[in-house]
Amino acid sequence: MQKVVSQKLSKHNNLIQGLAIGDFGHLKFGDDGSENNIEKVVENRKKYFDIFGIDLKKVVMQNQVHGTHISLVSKKDCGKGVFSPDSYIDNSDGLVTKDKNVFLVCYTADCLPVTFFDPKLKICGIAHSGWKGTLGNISGKMIGEFKKMGSNVLDIIVYIGPAIGKCCYEVSEAKDDRIKLFENLAKEFKADNFVVKENDKIYLDLKRIVKTELLDSGVKNENIEISKICTSCDDKFPSYHRDKDFKSDLLSVIGMK
Repeated sequence: MQKVVSQKLSKHNNLIQGLAIGDFGHLKFGDDGSENNIEKVVENRKKYFDIFGIDLKKVVMQNQVHGTHISLVSKKDCGKGVFSPDSYIDNSDGLVTKDKNVFLVCYTADCLPVTFFDPKLKICGIAHSGWKGTLGNISGKMIGEFKKMGSNVLDIIVYIGPAIGKCCYEVSEAKDDRIKLFENLAKEFKADNFVVKENDKIYLDLKRIVKTELLDSGVKNENIEISKICTSCDDKFPSYHRDKDFKSDLLSVIGMK
């Protein structure tokens, strides 16, 4: 078992954050028929969150749909999505809370897990940013939610966790309209490095795109940390891009004790 955490966020006492990799089995309802074995998934999740010292009853999970909707949650939402696939925070790819002992989760396996923290107001957020969420600027929208809750954007710390890198995220010019979509997005942000062309191949740099969106939202450069881990390159991590056999989605978490 190995934990991966943000160095910037680790400086803050009572903040629990990061992800773990190891042989946990199925952690998501619906994988490989696991919706028929709910008790086993819950058991696996308990073992997983025990590593962080988190009571499973204090976890909140969302039914990610590759969108940009962000849900404000509180203590009353604890346990949602954890013990039954019928109780997820529905149609949501981002969670934000100002309550302590509420632990927010997103699951990924190449997409970007993005965690947010305002150390002054003690607000936590997490976003699942796949290519669609990145195109829709879910991270920028999360900053907007923090500001609505009173945050000064200059205080917000953001960690972009392990995800597929530009080294591996190849797209096809002949078959893929994402290239044009992200080239247009680059023009919108006056950037020229969202789509990378090397050796007659084309790659997307989602981590750089999210950083650009955060900077455009007013987040300070020194408050942004980006994991160097590419989930497709490093076979310790699950990768839909690379793997044919099941490993397990990554579960990223953030919350205040």
